[in-house]
Amino acid sequence: MKILFFTENTHFGGLDNFLISLINHWPNPSDEISLICNQSHPGLSFLRKRLRRNCVISSNKLLLDWEFLSRLDSILLTKFFRRGVGFLIRYPFFIYYILRLYVVFKKENYDRLMVVNGGYPAGNSNRAASIAWGLLGRSKSIHNFHNIAVKPNSLTAWIENLIDYFVHYYSKAFVSPSQSCSESIRARPILVNSEKITFIYNGTEKFIKFPPSGSSLKEKIGIPDNGLVCSMLGTYEPRKGHHFLLKSLSKVLQSIPNVYFVFSGYGLQKEIQKVRRLVDQMGLSKKVFLEDASISKEELYSDTDVLISGSQGYESFGLTLIEAMCRKIPIVCTKVGGMVEVMGGNDVGYCVERDHVDDFSQQLIRLLANKKLRVAMGKKGYERYLQLFRAENMSIAYKELIYSEDNRGFNMLQKFNNKLVK
Repeated sequence: MKILFFTENTHFGGLDNFLISLINHWPNPSDEISLICNQSHPGLSFLRKRLRRNCVISSNKLLLDWEFLSRLDSILLTKFFRRGVGFLIRYPFFIYYILRLYVVFKKENYDRLMVVNGGYPAGNSNRAASIAWGLLGRSKSIHNFHNIAVKPNSLTAWIENLIDYFVHYYSKAFVSPSQSCSESIRARPILVNSEKITFIYNGTEKFIKFPPSGSSLKEKIGIPDNGLVCSMLGTYEPRKGHHFLLKSLSKVLQSIPNVYFVFSGYGLQKEIQKVRRLVDQMGLSKKVFLEDASISKEELYSDTDVLISGSQGYESFGLTLIEAMCRKIPIVCTKVGGMVEVMGGNDVGYCVERDHVDDFSQQLIRLLANKKLRVAMGKKGYERYLQLFRAENMSIAYKELIYSEDNRGFNMLQKFNNKLVK
């Protein structure tokens, strides 16, 4: 079977890791898998490097509306004019996407399509791909979205509802990585009563510990051997809560002076500079290390005592949480979106209210001060990972859903999910 994954992405991060785990662990070796991505995606080279399974990766030649706007930045001197032009070109570009993708899909003769979207509506070429595929009359596609869906703007609600109608009509299922994320799509009026909404928990591959080679990460970036490391892996977007975590660190240092925070992830230069200014203003430059996405994830996890996530909104799942679990690293995170489902209580760490700095700090101090507690919670996390978050299980679930011609695969998945959330 020829299976196509289609995505439009502006950031390098969780969506790429999802695709890598899904494709590398695809259960049917005879399937021909292809991935089409926008040529401007910053994670494209990372995908090509990390995909071990045979997969044809191609960048589409679509000129995306936001790429077109970026070329006009020197002309559109204010945000007001930029938004105005963006509004005027958004839907003409949408029609252009449908026409171009119809030709691409017809030429390649794929059997199945899964659109992998960052959120909803998110990438307009993603929704256009669902419609273009549907116009070919092939087996209905799957629309996979990885962040919280948002309500349509009142000014464009009529056309957004029309697009949603066709995306829904031509899709077999709307799938996200957690129940809370999947239910958020009911904010779209056309989808409020849909019976096509479900979820499949993200998975990650089992951690294989390799013998150390050369210097440790602590040595490379300048953390003392006796330093306790709290790591956060994620983009430098404001919603990820860097400021919240820095305020927490200020309080933790009063009790545990040998703690260090390491932030790692993709970010625009202005986003990283903003976090750096906060670090300097709070006098934490000797305690906080800002790294980009090129840092070795395995080196970072090897020196991590506690994984932290201070997200303040729009967190559909929390992939780094299960990456920590499979490495027996305890977690302190905020009660945002799907992270509550991933944690499943306080056996594997602590999950606190998103705006409670004091509570977050206290739970982090409790873990950092007690190695036995860190080890015990790390073991519990590993058990939870084996039960729910293995990459193989995730890939099998998606394969069954993609393969099914009728609703049987979807109904089986719904029954399984109902057992998980009880």
